[in-house]
Order: sequence, then structure tokens, then C-alpha cells
Amino acid sequence: MLAEAVEPGYPSYLNQFFPASDIPPQARELYRRNRIRLISNADYEAAPLVPALHPRTGRPTDLTYASLRSVSPVHLQYMRNMGTLASMSMSILVDDKL
Repeated sequence: MLAEAVEPGYPSYLNQFFPASDIPPQARELYRRNRIRLISNADYEAAPLVPALHPRTGRPTDLTYASLRSVSPVHLQYMRNMGTLASMSMSILVDDKL
């Protein structure tokens, strides 16, 4: 059984489905590896990572497991289009697949 508790005045998301094609492969892999994803404000302004490259490796810093990481501008617009300014996602994996 599926259920949803919604305060009056908020839209219901029960029985809405989001096809796998809505999530690009790179994002799907992040959801598989980092099972909790928080977006506190879809209207945030991204801050640059300083320094841009990891000082020891000279490569971009791996933020796969970072809680505070930027989100694709396309995804932020998707959220705003749905009227959602914050979200928390928890991945469900079966046999290591979303």
C-alpha cells in the first residue's frame, strides 16, 4: 500500500511516475552511489569550488559523496516547473540497480 500525508494547500505527488529516461545516466549513477540527495533551495546561486582543481592530484575534486554539491541547472528548472523548491531523494536499490 502506498500513502501520502499532505498539508492542505499543497499538491499531491501520489501516483505520479517519473520514467528512467527523465534521469540522465550520470545522475542515475550518482543516485546509485550516494543514496541520499538533498536540495535545500532550487533558487540557490552556485558557489565556485576553490581551488578548482584538487591540489594533490591536479584533477577536479570528486564530489560524488558530498552532501553540499551543485545540481544540474536543468534539474533545478524541472523542480521550479513542478513548484518544488526543496527536495530529498532516497534511492531504492535492488540487486545494486535503481
